Amino acid sequence: MKYILGDNPFFGVNHRTGSKNLIDQDTRFNMAIDVIEHGISNGFSGLMISAHEEGQLLLKKYQEKLGPKNIDLSLQLVVPYPHTVNDLVAKYGYVGAVQNIMGSTKLTIVLDLVRLLFVGRKKQRKTIIKNYLLSEQKNFESKNIKIESFCLHNVFCDLFIGLRRPDLIIEFIDVCDEIGINPVLISQNPTFVMNLETNTPYVTCFTYNRLGYMVNPSLDDVKEAIIAGDRNKHNKLWAMQVLASGNISPNLALEDPFLNYFDGMLYATTKKNRIFDFTNKIKKHTITE
Repeated sequence: MKYILGDNPFFGVNHRTGSKNLIDQDTRFNMAIDVIEHGISNGFSGLMISAHEEGQLLLKKYQEKLGPKNIDLSLQLVVPYPHTVNDLVAKYGYVGAVQNIMGSTKLTIVLDLVRLLFVGRKKQRKTIIKNYLLSEQKNFESKNIKIESFCLHNVFCDLFIGLRRPDLIIEFIDVCDEIGINPVLISQNPTFVMNLETNTPYVTCFTYNRLGYMVNPSLDDVKEAIIAGDRNKHNKLWAMQVLASGNISPNLALEDPFLNYFDGMLYATTKKNRIFDFTNKIKKHTITE
């Protein structure tokens, strides 16, 4: 099983209390880098981080501090970041936002949008998706930092489900496969996502904990879907919020034998001493190594 650090506490996000008051950025980022370094040295495979400007700043500081030590970091990059899209549209308008992503001239982007709407839509969509992902890869990768997975943000993943457009999600999977980066789908509708009709391997990442806290549509429904899809080799599972936002102890959470169905688990903390404690608890319980 992969153990992946979550970035939310580094930016003041808490699923139980919402946004928190933040200490200054320099102090937060130094704490974050200590946690990341400690996590990597204790068996964590990398960091899930959203594609926003503060994330880039954190990774730049990581590179400055740990780059000389040649400590490599694998990213599970969450894209697109909703506020980034909002900012682009507010600044440039809809056409300008797509132009900004595509790096095209005004005339070219208008023609691209016409083709996108009326002819060759799938091909044009995949071109836009590919150019966007490659631009984020350029923004976030450096000598010691590589993107292992592109994770489709749950806002977009669940929006496409609500619009009855799973084809858009499958196109994201296909583009990730084409550029050689693992596709991950973050969703609050995992019973749908883990059963997409595609032969391309992908990961479904969703809230799971034995309390059923924020597990959708229900803990029983999710367990039933996991068992039913256990032989689906195209779909791997990552668990988020295993500690139910602090409502359950690590010992009790990790005693859950159902976690053996999962291929990965996210764990978020701002305190590096908790990393060693968490990995020790993993070894004591039934989680597959």
